[in-house]
Amino acid sequence: MSLYYLQQAEKSQNERQQLNYYWLAGLFFPPLEHYDALSALVLSKKLLDMPIGSSQHEEMAGLALKKINAAIDKVPLNARNYATKAGILQTMRADSTSVVEEYEHALTNTPFDFGIRYDYAHFLVATQQTSKALTVLWGAWGGVNARVYKDAIKFLKYQLELNTLYGNPEDNTLIEQQIQHLANLQKQAEYGVYVFKK
Repeated sequence: MSLYYLQQAEKSQNERQQLNYYWLAGLFFPPLEHYDALSALVLSKKLLDMPIGSSQHEEMAGLALKKINAAIDKVPLNARNYATKAGILQTMRADSTSVVEEYEHALTNTPFDFGIRYDYAHFLVATQQTSKALTVLWGAWGGVNARVYKDAIKFLKYQLELNTLYGNPEDNTLIEQQIQHLANLQKQAEYGVYVFKK
């Protein structure tokens, strides 16, 4: 039965019907519980291209929020779901407290996720919370990371930029050393395990 609904979803041209088919497929096959998260993620990306405040934007944002809430109910420890919800709330122009709550929940589950910290810091800078943005970025230091080096370098370059503008310039040397260290490691391999040390 699950396969039938997956095939129907692939054939459907209507996004709402497609999401409904994925939901039905998920009812019959537990690993498909991730379709709610994927559906919400796809919808959240489409929201970025729509005029904010339009009826189409509000309808799609409501559907995306419904999907991500269902995903959180099914897999409450998946930090990415909370980050996706934070992104959806931003497109809905929700109050910053709600967005911060979602990012904080995500970091509780996965404290060393560069992508979440990077997005969270961008949101905080956009809402003039620069000191908190720096705290979020420094929070990735001291933990073991197993990631692609280029993601870490991108993360550190943004941290260097913010630290130069709003933080303690004496720390820039430390960040620059970490960038150089990771760049050298990147030459040897694309993935690795590393620790940012103060």
